[in-house]
Amino acid sequence: MSFTGLAWTTLWPLAAASAIVVVAAYLLRDRRRTLTVAFVPLWANVVRDRESSRWWSRLRHFVSLLLQLLLVFLLLAALSDPRRRVDRQSLHHYAVLVDVSASMQATDLEPSRLSVAEQQLHRWIDQIGDRDRVLMVAIGRDATPMLPFTSDRTALHAAVTRLAARDVAANWHLGLRRALELLRDRSRPELILVTDGAFDLGAAASGLDLTRIPIFAWRVGSGRKNVAITAFAARRVPLDRTSVEILLQVVNTDDVAHTVQARLSIDKTIIDTRQLQLGPGQQLAQYFEDPVSAGAELVATLHMADGSRDQLSADDRAFALLPERHRAKILVVTRGNAYLEAALLLDQSVDLTVISPGQALPEGKWDGAVLDAAPAPAGFHGPKLWLAPPKGEGPIELGRTLRGVGFDSWKRDDPLIARLVLADVQVAVGHSLIPGPGDEVIAKSVQGPLLVRGTRNREPFIALGFEPRDSDMVLRPAWPLLMLNALGSFFTEDTRYISSWVTGRPASIPCPAGVGFAEVTLPDKSQIRAGVTDEHLAFVPETAGVYRVHFPEAPEADTEIAVNLSDPVESRIQPATKLSLAGRTLLPPPLGSGSSGRPPWSALVLAVMALVLFEWLAFHRRWTT
Repeated sequence: MSFTGLAWTTLWPLAAASAIVVVAAYLLRDRRRTLTVAFVPLWANVVRDRESSRWWSRLRHFVSLLLQLLLVFLLLAALSDPRRRVDRQSLHHYAVLVDVSASMQATDLEPSRLSVAEQQLHRWIDQIGDRDRVLMVAIGRDATPMLPFTSDRTALHAAVTRLAARDVAANWHLGLRRALELLRDRSRPELILVTDGAFDLGAAASGLDLTRIPIFAWRVGSGRKNVAITAFAARRVPLDRTSVEILLQVVNTDDVAHTVQARLSIDKTIIDTRQLQLGPGQQLAQYFEDPVSAGAELVATLHMADGSRDQLSADDRAFALLPERHRAKILVVTRGNAYLEAALLLDQSVDLTVISPGQALPEGKWDGAVLDAAPAPAGFHGPKLWLAPPKGEGPIELGRTLRGVGFDSWKRDDPLIARLVLADVQVAVGHSLIPGPGDEVIAKSVQGPLLVRGTRNREPFIALGFEPRDSDMVLRPAWPLLMLNALGSFFTEDTRYISSWVTGRPASIPCPAGVGFAEVTLPDKSQIRAGVTDEHLAFVPETAGVYRVHFPEAPEADTEIAVNLSDPVESRIQPATKLSLAGRTLLPPPLGSGSSGRPPWSALVLAVMALVLFEWLAFHRRWTT
């Protein structure tokens, strides 16, 4: 017999104290009152009868004392939680791996696949016995133990109740590997999988030796009706930074065609609705272009056109955010160039300040400068666009003078010259550019480079080898496009910004210098605290929605991120018809495999209740006093 409740060092003092209290109560006697009577001899017979029955009264008091002491003993014994001593080699160890991935939220089984799996687990837990030890692990992005090996049914039922599906894929390889590690050197190990089987079990078990352990599985689920958003992203239009391009990608994972409505809303206002025809297994991409205010929250939703619902709602909604649009301050140094100023004014997100060569640098923080055949003002630091840089003043050396040349080759995929047609541009006079180490030639003629990009003293620059008015470029669409692309390359915040993240993958957010942590508010309004490393906040979101990031040490840097499921594999909710591993078909675990029975402490409590009932009956029948 072993005792798993209160330790004996605690029980013995408690028992002694309780016994003293009971005995003290037994020794107490009611004080007899003095009564004045008319004639004493009349009461003599009564006194003699009472004296003759005193031994029986004492006996009744003694029986009552024994009952009270027995009650105390049984209660203390119940608190010690006695258990039968079990041979360790006879213990049966179960590792139960429960799938809590997004597909377990499917509603083909009411109310969900995970809820049905929980019901099966509750029934199975009711059958385990004293020789059974159960470890329960939730398999989501990680393998999370819900509690260690135990035979405590109450704790196991509570662990099952705490299970919750997340908007992530299940990492079954990690779960199986950890289960093998935990079952190693344990007596009579068994592995139980609880899943819908909407994954490749063979691939998950790759490299793992599962042949020596009995494996069982509960497979839940039966449906496959689902349409899903597998990609949702937004970016600013390069030529109109007040508008955004939005990509929405949807897929039909069912084996029958469906008609769906895709709705796009901005800050809870629907701006577009499209009806889409999706064949079996078809994937379709849709593009939107709309003006969006700074910091707007974009939401895309899918609805069945016939009013019905698909069987997984987690992938019917997606979110995206755009950063606050930064109005860049650009310094223009020129002797007067209407073509240049007109092209720069096409970008409504910039503020231009025009000065003449030799003029002092105005006060303020600058995001870039355009230098029209002029040197940079003293004290200026930042990105620069050089147009015909003066000899000895620019960041790059000038080569020979060129006359009557054009662009003969260029990097067509480079963002700087995206959408530009350069083949017909003619240059009357200019200079070839001599690139330095690390510089990149973007476009050139047969006589030398004409457009070069590089970095000097950690400051990026772009250099054009001729004055634009000495060519016909200013008369072509290529001219404003080149200026807008060049300015866009100065603004790195949009290229670094990610409009939406994916659940189950690390989200890395730049932080201000000196910040050590952040408070992250999840979509369900709960909060977590995340640490900062190398000026980046890193955490792994597991629920789709909008997360709000607060930096107590730098509240001006507070931001938001959007997170979506966006997992085509997890959206394919069709369960496996059967689960097989290493050539074995996995069957459900048998019920009642362990020895069941009530724990001894419950019998002790029942005995206490029976004694209390007997004491009540004995008192009222005057068997005890």
